[in-house]
Amino acid sequence: MVETPSPPPPPRASRLVRWVLGLSLALNLIFVGFVVGAAFRFRDGGPGATPHPGAYAAAYVRALPRSDQRALRRALRREARPLVNRVERRAQYEAVLSALRAADFDPVAVKAALDRQAQMAQGIQRGAQRVWLERISAMTAAERAAYADRVEALLRRGPRRSGPPPSD
Repeated sequence: MVETPSPPPPPRASRLVRWVLGLSLALNLIFVGFVVGAAFRFRDGGPGATPHPGAYAAAYVRALPRSDQRALRRALRREARPLVNRVERRAQYEAVLSALRAADFDPVAVKAALDRQAQMAQGIQRGAQRVWLERISAMTAAERAAYADRVEALLRRGPRRSGPPPSD
């Protein structure tokens, strides 16, 4: 009987090729990391970006200890509940949507709906400021000075890079 020779084993990649492929993969991952990091870093506050309306108060709230932040949110929910009527809020959006879809666009109607929404937002903001001011007024002079230092540090570091809020 004649034996058929077995096929030769496939050539193994040399060590140099494996190192080059590994290095290429590492460089690609570093590049992707830079791109994703830049996207997260500049998504809210890149050069020339318009700050979010809530961004003006963010440092004041983030500088508070966690327990005060929670208390502030609870108080704000109590304050905002009478100001936020979900049915009315939805009706305002529906009015704008209807005006946008209408063949005869009525900018006066849209402005009226936007004005009602702005009034609601301003009412909530005034309530938030009042609740915050009550908390700050209850602090001692030393607590307020330490709080001011934390706000200043947050403002110096900028958005999204300030780390965790202070602990209790």
